[in-house]
Amino acid sequence: MSQIEPRILERFPGYRERILRKYFQDVAVAELCRDYDCLIETLEAAKSRQGTASQAGDLRQELLDLANALEQELMDRLGPEPGEGHREANSA
Repeated sequence: MSQIEPRILERFPGYRERILRKYFQDVAVAELCRDYDCLIETLEAAKSRQGTASQAGDLRQELLDLANALEQELMDRLGPEPGEGHREANSA
């Protein structure tokens, strides 16, 4: 895929330029962005599926944990902007 997935830019608007630049320079960043996009798509689909409340809650929490891990890995690869504070965890 030669385009960046919009979800990652929406999630980190303050990192837009850095993400766009690194996406095309660093294969690992591009893969993280694609993985994140797929994961969020799966999370959104899981919200609409039927199942027991316990199963749905467990799956949703597992997906959120994975999304947070991907977000952290991406931030580690991008590095902090000068004067920036720590980002908040995903609450999707």
